[in-house]
Amino acid sequence: MLGLMHNALEGKGYRVDSCEDGQSAFEKHSKERYKLIITDHTMQGMTGVELINAIRSRLDHTPIILMTSYDLNELITPEQNLERVDFLRKPFGLSDLYSAVRNAIQAP
Repeated sequence: MLGLMHNALEGKGYRVDSCEDGQSAFEKHSKERYKLIITDHTMQGMTGVELINAIRSRLDHTPIILMTSYDLNELITPEQNLERVDFLRKPFGLSDLYSAVRNAIQAP
């Protein structure tokens, strides 16, 4: 799925970097700022919610899209900083992905 999304977004003209796990994504984002982060909830080493918490703990407000098939009430607690976090429910199509990316990037 990672490769498909990577290629699909590059095909729409976006510059895309990919990581296999949350820790790698966190480290990469620490070195280079991105306009948007798309993360799956289920990853090795760190969940998508843990990645969001790590990014937000640095007072970083980069827009994030969290992909998940889980019930959001099971993943999210009221005290979490979900400012500029959108959710993409699995399964989804490429048109859903493109729309979510467009909306996240255009949001103030």
